[in-house]
Amino acid sequence: CGAGVPVPEYAGFGVGAANTRTASMVARFGLAAWTLSYIPAEFWRAKAMLRACAAEQVRQRRRLDAVLQSRLPQLTPHPYQKEGVAFVLSLMALGERGSILADEMGLGKTLQALLVVAALSEDNPALKVLVVCPGFLRYNWQREIERWGVGSAAPQVMLKGKDRPASASASASASASSSSSSNGSGVFVLASYEWLTAVMRVKERGVGGECLRGYDLVIFDEAHFLKSL
Repeated sequence: CGAGVPVPEYAGFGVGAANTRTASMVARFGLAAWTLSYIPAEFWRAKAMLRACAAEQVRQRRRLDAVLQSRLPQLTPHPYQKEGVAFVLSLMALGERGSILADEMGLGKTLQALLVVAALSEDNPALKVLVVCPGFLRYNWQREIERWGVGSAAPQVMLKGKDRPASASASASASASSSSSSNGSGVFVLASYEWLTAVMRVKERGVGGECLRGYDLVIFDEAHFLKSL
């Protein structure tokens, strides 16, 4: 500030409220009228995560290229789709529990999700995947899974409230008897948000979420529907 110009308010930035250096300085100089603002520690964690994620994405892009070459040679994803898949895989590799693909409609988010499954199934051929989507999209997922041969068996489509996913042993048996054109990329269960609410009891305290533990990966299509759960 210029000489002789009163400054009634000042924004002092520190690393979280636990950092008392700025507050001590303000108290020392008797600047009681000054206002302090702090940069939360989460900000610095986010920057560190971005750096780690960028480095990890390089490795995950190579991993995806190897999967495409060895198991899905018929697929040629766009560069932005490969970037999206590498982003999701990098977060998983860094121990994060979730990620969001927010591309515009029609840009191939379904395919990106299937490529994530294909990459994960390299380490876990029996990968069990639950796809939750609006009811009318279940057949779209079934069509895409079968079109690209990503599933190790026919997807299990939950149509009615009485429908339940097959047991792990039944899924394994179905995988063993599936056609040779399959790439062995896991077992899919396709369900609507209504089915998830009614059957999985996600709204019940102490129960919600526990029902999802039997899956290695849960994909929420049109995830804004989660707001109504």
